[in-house]
Amino acid sequence: MTNRNYRIVTYKQAFEDVLGLKFDERLKRFVSNLEKQGHTEKSISYAIWRTRETLLNYVPMEDSDIVFSGFMEILRFEISKYSWTKDDPRWKEHDKNKKREVKINEYAKRLNVNDFIYFMQGENGGTIRIGYTINPNTALKSLESGYPDKLKILLVIPGHSADAIRLQRKFDKHKLKGGWFKPDKEIFDEIEKLKAKYPHMVGD
Repeated sequence: MTNRNYRIVTYKQAFEDVLGLKFDERLKRFVSNLEKQGHTEKSISYAIWRTRETLLNYVPMEDSDIVFSGFMEILRFEISKYSWTKDDPRWKEHDKNKKREVKINEYAKRLNVNDFIYFMQGENGGTIRIGYTINPNTALKSLESGYPDKLKILLVIPGHSADAIRLQRKFDKHKLKGGWFKPDKEIFDEIEKLKAKYPHMVGD
């Protein structure tokens, strides 16, 4: 699909245009069962588009019930990544991220700043990342892609790259690799001091 403005919102688009499969009775029964669980045509179609690179590797080349059944299981798994029912717990995380994004944007606009220092840590603890960014939400998503846990923002405050470097040097004895540091009390104490200095800070 070369046209970026072309939105995949129907089953016919998802199965026929994206996967090259005829939207036959088997697929209609398949999506009907998913709809009964709370999924929608739009979300299922979007999920197929998002996971198309994986799914295209498993599209059946022969019209065999056994082969097609195996493909259906893969299809169901891939759809579950991006099509959520209304009671899916991932919505809670999604809403939390959206609220944080709005808060950061409001914060930046109010203070008229475009540069930030952030402290991030895994939701279950572990190492702390201290860094600089112009977009904390993007930085979070980027770091999370290579981190074994969900990350949370401990603190976001105005600051330039030089300020982040000064903070990193301050905790040099706790430094691990890159901008990651051992979760020492000294760092948490610094976060609390910065929270007092910037009362409208953003952080979990």
